[in-house]
Amino acid sequence: MPLAGGMPLLHAGEVVGAVGSSGAQPDEDQAVCEAAVEAMALPAAR
Repeated sequence: MPLAGGMPLLHAGEVVGAVGSSGAQPDEDQAVCEAAVEAMALPAAR
C-alpha cells in the first residue's frame, strides 16, 4: 500500500531515485514531494 509523502523518480522509464517528506499531515507531505519533483523536472511514478 503506497503512503503519502514519498514518490519514486523516473528517467527513461527506470526508477532512478525517490523523494520523501514526513513530519506534517500526509497531504502536506505529499504536496512537498510533488513540488520537489516538479522543481527537478523529472517525471514521478504515480
